[in-house]
Amino acid sequence: RNLDNSIMSNRANDMSVSINPTRDLAIIGVPLYDQVFLFSFQWNSTNQDDWIPRLKRMDTSLQRNIAFGRSVAWIDQSTVAIVAFNINERPWAVSEVWVFAADASFTIPLFVFPNNQQPIAMLSSPVFIRIFSWSNNLYLQTEQERAILIQRSAPGYVSVEDNPSD
Repeated sequence: RNLDNSIMSNRANDMSVSINPTRDLAIIGVPLYDQVFLFSFQWNSTNQDDWIPRLKRMDTSLQRNIAFGRSVAWIDQSTVAIVAFNINERPWAVSEVWVFAADASFTIPLFVFPNNQQPIAMLSSPVFIRIFSWSNNLYLQTEQERAILIQRSAPGYVSVEDNPSD
């Protein structure tokens, strides 16, 4: 089923890349296979052979056909966010952002957003097209032409959506 979709232009099968130049690491999401790759490289080396990315590990989602890796982003030096594009069994979202420790396997997330305690107030379930990160904050671009900013919060606290209509 996914292979047929990949032959046509299909947003769920787009690859995503995020580079962490401080750690000389890159993550690449391949949603067609529900896989995320972690590569190391040494751009500052004088030896050109060091410029070639080297595979550190490849992680496959424990769930199948969810387009895991649809978008990837480094949140900080030790944490990455990965979009699971097609989660059907959740009443609060079609897509989710899974957050992982970068130095551990990308199979069991530290946390998932949105979730039953942190839903997103939208008319329909959000579908995340892209995620971006800067200053440890996450920016989510949705299919419904809405952008969501998730601000960094201290451990044990959550970011709160400000709803001016309340």
